[in-house]
Amino acid sequence: MKTLFVGIDVSKLWLDLSVTGEIGIETHLRIDNNLSGFKKAIQWLKKMKKQEEWFICMEHTGVYAQPLWYFLKEKGIEYSVVSGSVISSGLSIKRGKNDKLDALTIARFAKRYSDELTPHILA
Repeated sequence: MKTLFVGIDVSKLWLDLSVTGEIGIETHLRIDNNLSGFKKAIQWLKKMKKQEEWFICMEHTGVYAQPLWYFLKEKGIEYSVVSGSVISSGLSIKRGKNDKLDALTIARFAKRYSDELTPHILA
């Protein structure tokens, strides 16, 4: 059962991760968008919940997210990639805009729609 919902806001140089959970956990981590950053994120998530309980979701940002996709696939970690317009329409209007807030919005979207989202498949 998925109990930790991870939203990732992807940019060229870094990733913002926010998590929310069944008891209202909300926390944030910014990492570099590279292998050492990805490893740091996995260690951070493992401190909260077992991997089987994670539900990872990110907005489709094209080439900037691809290294993360391949890393997650190699580690056997499922994740969903969703269009930004779908995320925006799935939640109520938010005030303000920054990477941390965007990651939290994605995490909340993942929590709300996890039963409807499918894992991303690399070609």
